[in-house]
Amino acid sequence: VLEVLLGQQQFSSYSLGLPGRERSFASYREAADEAGWSRIYGGIHYLSAHTQGQNLATEISRNTITAWDDYWAGVLDW
Repeated sequence: VLEVLLGQQQFSSYSLGLPGRERSFASYREAADEAGWSRIYGGIHYLSAHTQGQNLATEISRNTITAWDDYWAGVLDW
């Protein structure tokens, strides 16, 4: 959704828990993928949960963008 609204862009992020450390990403998707993989490496999720989460996020994003487009086209009335 962010890439549809803002375009694909590079950005950097930092953590208050790790002062002075900065991560740079080529896209929002790259940041999301890294966050998902960190949970696998940390033992929080299994690969199957990561894959299912990505698939669900893609579906939700598509539905959100479609609803947004329909709303602005006058097709959907909230």
